[in-house]
Amino acid sequence: MKIGTDGVLLGGWITHQVKSAERILDIGTGTGLIALMLAQHYNEAQVDAVERSNSACLDASVNFSNSPFSSRLTLHETDILDFQSLGSFDLIVSNPPYFQNALHAATQDRTEARHQSGLTLADLLKKASSLSSSDGLLGLILPHDLLANCLNLGKEVGWNAKHICNVRGRNDRPIKRNLILFSKLQYEPEYSELIIELSRHVYTDEYIELTREYYLKM
Repeated sequence: MKIGTDGVLLGGWITHQVKSAERILDIGTGTGLIALMLAQHYNEAQVDAVERSNSACLDASVNFSNSPFSSRLTLHETDILDFQSLGSFDLIVSNPPYFQNALHAATQDRTEARHQSGLTLADLLKKASSLSSSDGLLGLILPHDLLANCLNLGKEVGWNAKHICNVRGRNDRPIKRNLILFSKLQYEPEYSELIIELSRHVYTDEYIELTREYYLKM
């Protein structure tokens, strides 16, 4: 599976929002992109990554073992709803499956990665709450049309929006994604906007600042 902009955005944005983290969980890690980004940035954090697809786990395992952070990365091949942990996490992240009404992808792995066929947003928020510490944080990236539902579902299980970022591909385009940082503590949510490109492959200063430490060439 290809590395997409969503994963890079979430990993970069979270590291600018969350000052420190000691125990991190990446739900639906895929090839391990976000887990690797967070292990790189939070250089003493232990990062657990959960993925139920065997083929994706094979990719993530190779990527983890070949990284400088391999001793701090633990891969779990299991469904997140079956995942158990001996302790809680202070930061949980997920680039979840969310294309509920789109045409299904050509392969089963791509289908499971892109659709809610195996995990609903409500299930994800509830499970993340059960795995999070009392002052834990949850970071997600979602299509904009799921934002209101996500905020309502989050409140039902104790998540309060701390920061919501509207993401546009370009300045004249509609909002495409939302980056959301949830907390179990009470906050009045902060709002911001991020524009990715000025023109094709010409990135804004804000996007470059978010992601420069992860790209070999930016």
